[in-house]
Amino acid sequence: PSLPYYRNHEGVGAIMVLRIPPSRSEDDAREMPRTGILCVDRESEEAWSDRERQVLKMAAAKLGLEIDSSRMLLNMDRERSTAHRLYLGLRELNSGLSLESVFAASLKAVKTQVPVEMVALCLRDDDQHQIVQIEGPATEKLAAQSFPLDDGLVGQALKTGRTLPAGGRYLGAAPIFANDQTSSDYGSLLVIPLPDENNKPLGCLVVAAAEDGVFTKSRQEILELIATQVAIKIELAQAHEKLGLMATTDGLTGLANHRAFQNGYDVMLDRAKRTGTPLCLLMGDLDHFKNINDSFGHPFGDHVLQKVAAVLADTVRTVDIAARYGGEEFALLLENCDAEGGHMLAERIREKIQHLDLINEDQPVVVTISTGIAVFPENGTEKPLLVERADRALYQAKREGRNQTVVWSAKIG
Repeated sequence: PSLPYYRNHEGVGAIMVLRIPPSRSEDDAREMPRTGILCVDRESEEAWSDRERQVLKMAAAKLGLEIDSSRMLLNMDRERSTAHRLYLGLRELNSGLSLESVFAASLKAVKTQVPVEMVALCLRDDDQHQIVQIEGPATEKLAAQSFPLDDGLVGQALKTGRTLPAGGRYLGAAPIFANDQTSSDYGSLLVIPLPDENNKPLGCLVVAAAEDGVFTKSRQEILELIATQVAIKIELAQAHEKLGLMATTDGLTGLANHRAFQNGYDVMLDRAKRTGTPLCLLMGDLDHFKNINDSFGHPFGDHVLQKVAAVLADTVRTVDIAARYGGEEFALLLENCDAEGGHMLAERIREKIQHLDLINEDQPVVVTISTGIAVFPENGTEKPLLVERADRALYQAKREGRNQTVVWSAKIG
């Protein structure tokens, strides 16, 4: 029969086929050794002599060593390249401090390791898991969506704490995020849990590629390493944001504290000066609050402050600032709002507070608030003067009988 690399067998008198000896290092002991064949032919029909056989066996052995050395160098180059990409990915990840920057850096770190069509981060939230970041074709509709905790491969990975599916192969039948959503766009998929400090999943890293067999064992191990680092960075970012929130938020009411109010006031006043828009300052003080503490105790007084704060938080816009100024005194900054608008909002707040459902030991308790208003620029252009005039308007409201709103005017002084 003709040899596979000739059109026919003409001109071939003798042939020798030798097995190239495989090399098997300790690291490859669990893998099947790779084998090769050396095929030699000649025109002469003479039998191969012992010397020729010996030379060809030596050639096959040397060829085996050369192939093994080449493979070793190639693997070293791949490992060096992988290590470099991993370094770049982790460096990118370590650059993030806020949660949003950590989310973005996490996706970028993954994409430095492996070519993927889709990468997403999901976080556990009580009885749901939410997609907090996702990139890929036609994934916009999934951004920020939440799903039941048991739904999809994400839910299973959160429950078991194991990477799914096995081997990274995806046939499209199993839903990824929600039980009613399947995809046939991917041939490779990994849903990798993000372990917290107690090794319980706080979320999942999801990566998918169109081609089959993208997520090899080594790539999966690297992605799991990145997932562990992502989990650490998320926990650190959450702690950082919590500390930041504690530094700017009043612990009892959840409103901005005095320091945050002052910083916000500087920014908003500067913006009002640049844009030529009004800025309205409201200073409110609960009426006879000391009597509430004396009559019903400080715990109930704290409860009253929390209820009042909830009214303020629910009434103001997101662009405004509601703060606990100190004790039972509150302050509001209303951007692009004149005296008329500020007075209407203050009255709405006053009526809501007056009608709060407050009961202590079956005894209804009525709480009221007095409010003073000063507006930039008509009542002043600098912060100290505006605060002083809003404060004077507040005490004018107290003098006139409390439970009312007063806008500063020149007759108040």
